[in-house]
Formats: sequence, structure tokens, C-alpha cells
Amino acid sequence: MPILAHTLALDERFSWDFAEDLHYNVVCLNVKLSKCLFSQDKIEYLEHTISGQGVSANSSKIQAIIDWPQSTSIKGLRGFLGLIGYYRKFVHHYGLTGKPLTSMLQQGNFKWTDESIVAFEKLKQALASTPVLAILDFTKTFVVTLTLLALA
Repeated sequence: MPILAHTLALDERFSWDFAEDLHYNVVCLNVKLSKCLFSQDKIEYLEHTISGQGVSANSSKIQAIIDWPQSTSIKGLRGFLGLIGYYRKFVHHYGLTGKPLTSMLQQGNFKWTDESIVAFEKLKQALASTPVLAILDFTKTFVVTLTLLALA
């Protein structure tokens, strides 16, 4: 499980000390230093890019959505809706906008109408201009919950 540590200035020695403290002193975590990243400007995690500006959608996935052709089958439309569904929290009124597309998935209802074409293009455009979600304010108190497996 990755741990994102925020600090203003991390040097390499502090990074190693931090990892060793996690391993030996804090909670006896097994830390594999080859999988740890310190002092990064941005990281890719769970199809998102996390940076100092906030959390945004992965740019390679957004480009795949923009380049997606109009589907000629229900299977292709399901693929498109599955891909954009992951980023629905970035799109204002995602359910209302995508309703014409989801109604096409019903048995015998796969037919592109003007309304469904507009919805298809509107969703692609909405994801092309996704906002950046807010990042934590480290001046305020917050709780970080970790799930750890106990090794016997």
C-alpha cells in the first residue's frame, strides 16, 4: 500500500531515515525501498495524477477517451461508458448527460440519435477539460486510515 508523505523539503538522507523509521520504529512496516518514491513533483496512482496542484485524471486515459470513435455495437458503447464511468466524479451531471447513451444499452434500442450523438460528444468534451480536485490543506487536522495485514 503506497504512503504519500507531504513535506516542503525532502533531501535524500531524510527520505532514507523516514523509510527506516517507518520500518523499525513507528509501526514495524516492511518497506521495500526500491518501490518508494520521495521528493516527486507528481505521481500516477489509481488512474489519477497527484501533484501540488491537486488530483486530476490520467492524461493518457483522457486522450484515449477523446480519440474514441462512435461505437457501432453495444459492446463498443459499453467499453466507452466503462472507461468514462471511472472518471464520472470529474464531470458535472454525469448521469444526466450520459442518459441517452445508457438508454441505448437496452435490448433492441441501439440506435444513434441526435440526442445520443450530442451526449457522446459532450461527455468527451467534459472529460477533455476536467478540473483538478482539491488537495489536502495541511494546516488543518485530518485522519489517514491504513489497512495493514498482520504477519504471524
